[in-house]
Amino acid sequence: MPEKTDIKQIVLILISAVVFMSVFFILTKKIYVKKDTAFYTTTFFYKKSKIDSVTYNCEYSHIKSEIKLDTISFDTLKSIVISPTVKLDTSDTELFLILSIDYNNKNVFWKSYRLQSQVFELNKWKKIKQIQNFDNFYFDKNYVVKTYFWNKTKSNFQIKNIELKLYSEPQENYNLIFNKN
Repeated sequence: MPEKTDIKQIVLILISAVVFMSVFFILTKKIYVKKDTAFYTTTFFYKKSKIDSVTYNCEYSHIKSEIKLDTISFDTLKSIVISPTVKLDTSDTELFLILSIDYNNKNVFWKSYRLQSQVFELNKWKKIKQIQNFDNFYFDKNYVVKTYFWNKTKSNFQIKNIELKLYSEPQENYNLIFNKN
């Protein structure tokens, strides 16, 4: 049978471990949880009742989300974060998220982000986060920010929503981040 000093030491070690884990959790939460500083956020939702707006087997999506910058009050725009929630039906899908900025119906910025290799499980909804920072890019109030999908293989995929956030400071520039939805 263990002696009283052995039991006391075990209890002290357990209490120390609980205190350490609690302090570690509090500190890491403060370090990693950052307040969202977007000056504008909007989400475009797509209902399953609209078949052609949810499942695509064409090259360019019919759904385009767009923000007219003349409807928003801002001083500087340094970052756009695009977060669609998508589901792929096949592994051979070549799907790209497109960010386009237009001025008087002419394109002034266009970038594609390849998605299919980043979506881990087929037939499961994934929220994808793509950050585009702008260093030396002047945003005119008459610009229109648009997003859409380019489906090179014309495979089926589904869109639940697309969230767009605008920031006046650059965001951490990591590639695609996935969260289960």
